[in-house]
Amino acid sequence: MKIKKILASLLSVTVIGISMPVLSSFSETSVTASADEIYGDFQITKFNDHVEISKYTGKSAEVEIPSKIDGLPVTDIGDKAFSHCENLTSIIIPDSVTRIGSGEFYACKSLTSINIPNTVTRIGAAAFFGCTSLTSINLPDSLMRINPNTFLGCTNLKSITIPAVSSIDSRAFASCTGLTSVIISDSVINIDCYAFSGCTSLTSVTIPHSVTSIGEKAFYKTPWLKNKQKANPLVIINDILIDGETCSGDLTIPDSVMSIGDGAFYQCTNLTSVTIPNSVGSIGSSAFLGCTSLASVTIPDSVATIDVNAFSDCTSLASVTIPDSVKSIDYGAFYNCTGLTSVTIPDSVTSIGRASFYGCTSLESITIQNPECKIYDESLTIESSAVIKGCSGSTAETYAKKYNRTFEEPGFILGDVTMDGIITGSDATITLRAYTLISSGMDHGLTDTQFKAADVDGNGIITGSDATLLLRYYTELSSLLNGENLPPMEEWIKNR
Repeated sequence: MKIKKILASLLSVTVIGISMPVLSSFSETSVTASADEIYGDFQITKFNDHVEISKYTGKSAEVEIPSKIDGLPVTDIGDKAFSHCENLTSIIIPDSVTRIGSGEFYACKSLTSINIPNTVTRIGAAAFFGCTSLTSINLPDSLMRINPNTFLGCTNLKSITIPAVSSIDSRAFASCTGLTSVIISDSVINIDCYAFSGCTSLTSVTIPHSVTSIGEKAFYKTPWLKNKQKANPLVIINDILIDGETCSGDLTIPDSVMSIGDGAFYQCTNLTSVTIPNSVGSIGSSAFLGCTSLASVTIPDSVATIDVNAFSDCTSLASVTIPDSVKSIDYGAFYNCTGLTSVTIPDSVTSIGRASFYGCTSLESITIQNPECKIYDESLTIESSAVIKGCSGSTAETYAKKYNRTFEEPGFILGDVTMDGIITGSDATITLRAYTLISSGMDHGLTDTQFKAADVDGNGIITGSDATLLLRYYTELSSLLNGENLPPMEEWIKNR
């Protein structure tokens, strides 16, 4: 499988040139109902307690949906019921309706006005996709979210006030080229990827403090974003760094930033180094994808996840230090980092995702310290040129053997049971736990390398004495003053 082509295709989505979707993919509900009936120009589906409009078959410019049919309330307008009704200019929806289906008015190119009552709680995905004559719409406060592609390509929509929804989903208003202003209510938490991308007239955006997540390229190619970039190349909204694509050279991100958003530095080819402060808790997907001049990056020990494609295609990146706060390295995180020569995955990392180090053609070695780290079971997860280093009996060794890779068991520091390069109280704790398990007739749970590191007195077994010696050594190590040194564990034991 050609991973590079797959990743490229996923990451090169554009919303400026609109292509009409296959509307069958928008279906969101599955129900059992009676056979369809005809009611005037409507094809309907009857239920015991309500009626759904399944299809409009007429050609009128103005349509009013009845509130009741045969005594039953009309509550649903089914998926694609009015799609491609090119003569339709206006429609009145009664307050009995609670749901407007997906692709509902797709490609109704003459639709200029619509009344949506406050009873409607759900408007399906792509409901108004391609309604190019729609100039305004009042969204009811009863809505729970604005689904993907809802108003995509409504090129004459001028302004919009977002009601009390929790989320504005992907491409909800993308390519609304006539949209000039947006007011977002303070109930909104999430603005998803490409939400307002390609809104080439959008100059005014009001974003409340309630928003905690802003997706990749949410405001791509908008005058609003361009004006923000001119004021400061780092565009920061609610402590989220959402855009830094105009940055160059060596960059230090201010410590007011709490997260780096998805795609924030996407293809920022003039960026050479980045220092990320400890205030940052997350680095979003594709955050530095395609930063081909990025040679060094400092990841703070506040970051827990290196997200999907975070440093993919950073071809000048020669080395990276992954802190022991990181728990997972996601799909394609360092894909195609052709300058990367070696990397150490700390003991804290519990999973390495698919294609994380694939395409790293200069990678000579990768050290995986956690003996139980879950490595995505595919040959393309780690580049074949790399020597895989880890403990004997570890998942790293299993992976290497399965895919015919060179495996090496690195040397160990006596007492360093966690294999993180230092001796701490954790090493004593793990040794004591192993001794307790052995005393109970159970397996100690250590790899061969860890067992050797834990056997500090060198008698071939693990006892309480090993744990005691480790704890004493760590205590002395912790009490050292600046400039003082403690000899290695082997020498320290001999001198006792």
